[in-house]
Amino acid sequence: MKAARIFLSFVMLLTATGAAAEPAARFTEDGALVIPENYREWIFIGATVQPRGINPTTSYAPGIKHTYLDPDSFAHWKKTGTFRIGSVIVQERVAEERSEFMNAEGYFAGDYLGLQVMVKDPKRYPETIWGFYSFGKPPWPEAVFDIPGIGEYDCGGCHTRADEDWVFTRFYPMLTNAAPKKSEGQKLFERNWTPADPYATATHTTQMGDGLGPLFHTQSCNACHPAGERGKFSVRADGVIEGDGLLLRAGLGQSGDPIYGRQIQTRAIKGQSPEGIPAVRFEPIKHASGRVLRKPVFELRQPGYGALDPKVRLAGRVAQSVRGNGDLEKVPAAAINALADPDDKDGDGISGRPNRIELPMGGFAIGRYGWKAGQQSLKIQTAKAFRMDMSMSSRLMGPAWGDCTAVQTECHEAINGEHPRKGGREVSEETVASITEHVASLPVPKRSGSATEGEQIFENVGCSQCHVPSLPMRDGSTVNAFTDLLLHDLGGGLADGIEEETATGDEWRTAPLMGLGKLIMERAPLLHDGRARDVTEAILWHEGEAADVVEKYNQLGNADAGALHDFLGTL
Repeated sequence: MKAARIFLSFVMLLTATGAAAEPAARFTEDGALVIPENYREWIFIGATVQPRGINPTTSYAPGIKHTYLDPDSFAHWKKTGTFRIGSVIVQERVAEERSEFMNAEGYFAGDYLGLQVMVKDPKRYPETIWGFYSFGKPPWPEAVFDIPGIGEYDCGGCHTRADEDWVFTRFYPMLTNAAPKKSEGQKLFERNWTPADPYATATHTTQMGDGLGPLFHTQSCNACHPAGERGKFSVRADGVIEGDGLLLRAGLGQSGDPIYGRQIQTRAIKGQSPEGIPAVRFEPIKHASGRVLRKPVFELRQPGYGALDPKVRLAGRVAQSVRGNGDLEKVPAAAINALADPDDKDGDGISGRPNRIELPMGGFAIGRYGWKAGQQSLKIQTAKAFRMDMSMSSRLMGPAWGDCTAVQTECHEAINGEHPRKGGREVSEETVASITEHVASLPVPKRSGSATEGEQIFENVGCSQCHVPSLPMRDGSTVNAFTDLLLHDLGGGLADGIEEETATGDEWRTAPLMGLGKLIMERAPLLHDGRARDVTEAILWHEGEAADVVEKYNQLGNADAGALHDFLGTL
């Protein structure tokens, strides 16, 4: 009896957590989608009607369409306003029949015509994120647009015009009303951008597709910074890097690779070749403390355009959290300059300096964002992400081919999404401004309690010399970001030889520690390339200006080191 109760409790737990639920999408061994079972018992999100009588020649899919979303995905949608990976949308189509009922005419459901199904699975459908399937379908018009990057999917040509994540959410008020309210900037931040449509681009008609690519790393801001937080990625047993949260930079000094440019683009629209598959292996490095660290060696497998220049180095860059960046923009330049000591006049071994960015109209600005403080404002950071990560142009950052070099001629010749209604570019100034406003609104991550003893050790060891606990803002308040926003030489262990503006190959911006506690709790890999498996490894990799601080850390007893780690866990 006791065993039966335990088993029953286990089953109830699995049911409550969803762990025992069957995936909404099932596939055969050869990759064919199996028609979802019991879809009529899913969440009915609405119906649309396209009568043949009022669209005798142009109706894309005449009939009445009843649309269902699997329950787990609907629950996720209500919580986040996004479609989770694994979402399945089923649209059952029936013929429309016009007839009289009582004292009025109307359209009523007729014969069954078939099913259309959408499945969200970026691994299975890397170009479109969603897969489109049809199980019997009504007559289609002859003109179905073949959009680069979408392949032969009939449905994809129209779904590039969808409102949100390839879904025409505006037709389903039940769905939109159930989602949390979002600003326009948040919607754009989460949007999956699509390749350009050659027909609409050539005729300047209603834009179908945005201009993603030709070569690109990701399709959305949110893919690299989920909910504004640090990027997520994983490394397979064979070393292949999966996920959008870690990308590869290429270069030596201020130059990128002659063929591959400054950044490796792992995806491409139809007709183009991606630059390759990113991978990493780790070499064991024994630290003076006795701890064995791991040094990443990045490589590009299956290079799409020949070999990299042998002098060029590949380096990893984890997508940083953008939460709290709005407050960092409010820190006066004078406050940052006041912390700088480039010549180490006070003799403490710390010689931080700001990254100075030359402006097109003359003068300089202080860099605040990025691992090497290479961007001076959130607007520039947003525009640069569009160009480098998605190969989409704006008036702040062009051209339409992004990071493609002159050697990659097919990339230059590919169709783009530049359009007069977007100011002649692929991303309008209004879009950049809306996303920037959304990012600026994301608050500093909340602290999880306090650890006074550990905080004092943090200061005594010297961590706070660079990870300054708070910075003043223009309105008189402060931001507790634990950074000085300055560049510091952290020694040869972390150096990768890649320069950015005035930052040298061994200089790094003091990384803000706000949000570190969550990363520690999640056991997320740390540092700019994810090499550190925990806080101790991250600290031990610091050399150069931080060498004395690391030595003091190594001299801490177990109790004091534990207190320090407890404090870092509260950030």
